[in-house]
Amino acid sequence: MMCAPIVRSVAAAEGQVTLQLDLPEDLPCFRGHYPGFPVLPGVVQIDWVMRLAAAHLQCSQPSATDFRIKFKRVIAPNSKVTLTLRHDAARRRLDFVYRSGDIVSSQGQVTLSAS
Repeated sequence: MMCAPIVRSVAAAEGQVTLQLDLPEDLPCFRGHYPGFPVLPGVVQIDWVMRLAAAHLQCSQPSATDFRIKFKRVIAPNSKVTLTLRHDAARRRLDFVYRSGDIVSSQGQVTLSAS
């Protein structure tokens, strides 16, 4: 099952990228999580962080094994969200924030293994 957001725009700066994402209701990851009240699963949020960081910040990692995430607000189908990724190469850390407008939906960090 491939579940990927629609990337509307990308704004890159040194060590950072901000992506505008559309999350249509027909994304497979919304099915069954939870019946009658679909939300974007946390595991999918981490997966997107890892995939989009590899694509836009060239900090490839086979998987997220050491991560922290704090959920503040659910991300529902048909949402438009902003994902900001910040790569701190010296600290081997990838910080991320998902926002709906000005409101933080979730945020966290992934520790990247040494190359």
